[in-house]
Amino acid sequence: MGESIHLLSVNVGVREVIDVWPDKLIESGIRKRPVNDSSILLAELGLAGDHQADTRRIRGVQVHGGPGKAVYAYPSEHFDEWSEALGDEIGPGAFGENLTIRGITEAEACIGDVWRWGDALLQITEPRGPCYKLDIHRGDERTGKLMNASGHTGWYLRVLQPGRVQTSGTIEISDRNVDGVSVLDVHRIFRGGDETALARLLEVEPLGRDLKQMIQNRLQARARAQAKR
Repeated sequence: MGESIHLLSVNVGVREVIDVWPDKLIESGIRKRPVNDSSILLAELGLAGDHQADTRRIRGVQVHGGPGKAVYAYPSEHFDEWSEALGDEIGPGAFGENLTIRGITEAEACIGDVWRWGDALLQITEPRGPCYKLDIHRGDERTGKLMNASGHTGWYLRVLQPGRVQTSGTIEISDRNVDGVSVLDVHRIFRGGDETALARLLEVEPLGRDLKQMIQNRLQARARAQAKR
């Protein structure tokens, strides 16, 4: 048996209006609520009943959802720190995560790690990149900046094998990518790495396609900027 992660809560959300701007309604599936049933179906694109509002592709990158970001996990180890920073009680589902877990953080979780959860298999793909909707959800415009600064982003997983999964108990880490790069290191390199470090991330085979595309876009933009000098 591999290492086990404690599953505190499984959460899903429907598409709903979370804010009203003068020119549009802001919709999102970020307001996730615990699943009360003892088990739920997990498909290639995510948990039954879970939705994303903005699935557009911009410059080759899907904004939310997709096979590489089918499930979002967040470590509860950070909750006390978040509660102090935001002055608000933080608990399961606070950041729009599907899985609220305990037992592993961004520093230990590696791109390519495989989890066995009930009948399903999942693989870690990339850290979360928070957008403005997280600030709206939390009611605090500092949230996204604090998440990026701390590296307490949580991470996405792809579904290698769909199946029925339990909503309590444990998830087994069935395959550790011992040569992999941690979620935290990927986050730090993507935010502040030079061209060489970013290019090396493109060689990490299990890394999410959307993040790879974002890296390629960034490298191409830097190359164009250099060429104009």
